[in-house]
Amino acid sequence: MKLSVGNTMPDFAVSMICKGDISMKELVGGTPTAVYFLRYAGCTLCQLDMITIHEEYSKLLEAGAKALVVIQSPAEKLKDADFAYDIICDPSMALYKELEIAAAPSVEVLIGGSTMEKIERSKARGFVHGEYEGEELQLPAVFIVDKDLKVIYSRYAKDLSDIPDMDEVCNVIRQNA
Repeated sequence: MKLSVGNTMPDFAVSMICKGDISMKELVGGTPTAVYFLRYAGCTLCQLDMITIHEEYSKLLEAGAKALVVIQSPAEKLKDADFAYDIICDPSMALYKELEIAAAPSVEVLIGGSTMEKIERSKARGFVHGEYEGEELQLPAVFIVDKDLKVIYSRYAKDLSDIPDMDEVCNVIRQNA
């Protein structure tokens, strides 16, 4: 089911790196939450997104919210990761399938928009591509849910650069507080 504003995010049972199996409702814990669906840990653009969310996490906290990141990498790849947010590992891509987060039909679509500029930012930060652990053509998606898992923002990306920046995420949260 594609998520739209006003829908309720399913209360998935998810597997956490350090917390074991837990429900989305428990993870959200009554706090507005930005849920980022990215590709996998070896992807340099995902590395850039993950570190950017981490570096700007204080903005989310100031807005009274938090973040979750869902990636297609297995948990053992991230067991030593130290991010300000929780990471949900979904190597079977079950959550992506349930929420109909599609892969791009081609590389050309995947790298559309301002993806080439994002690639340059990733290179400038020194990110190096790791293992291919997921769907190479996977498009990202971002949902913001309120304390009760009601979707207050939904974006199914058109390309790898099509995710909201932290200021946009925080504005949505503040407008829906």
